[in-house]
Amino acid sequence: SFLIIGRVIVGIAIGLASSAVPVYLGETAPPDIRGRVLGCFNGFVVFGQILAGVVDGAFFYLNDGWRYMLGFGAVFSTLQFIGLLFLPKSPRWLFSKGFEREARE
Repeated sequence: SFLIIGRVIVGIAIGLASSAVPVYLGETAPPDIRGRVLGCFNGFVVFGQILAGVVDGAFFYLNDGWRYMLGFGAVFSTLQFIGLLFLPKSPRWLFSKGFEREARE
């Protein structure tokens, strides 16, 4: 039952991230490369799905292989969270907090 609850939470998080990340990238990327940045994002999402399938296939035949599958997901999620701490604020967020000069730069 914990795995089912965890899958629901992860599913909601993936849905939120898949709608929020392109908006953030669109706000922070320079206009001349905005399309390339969003295209690379989509490419990396597909690459991640392929990599997850390969990892799952590698551990499918092991006894308790599902534990390794979940563990690899936790490793990449932790790396993503650490990277999140170093992201710059978006211009929209800066403007809403009263930092208009920084938002225009």
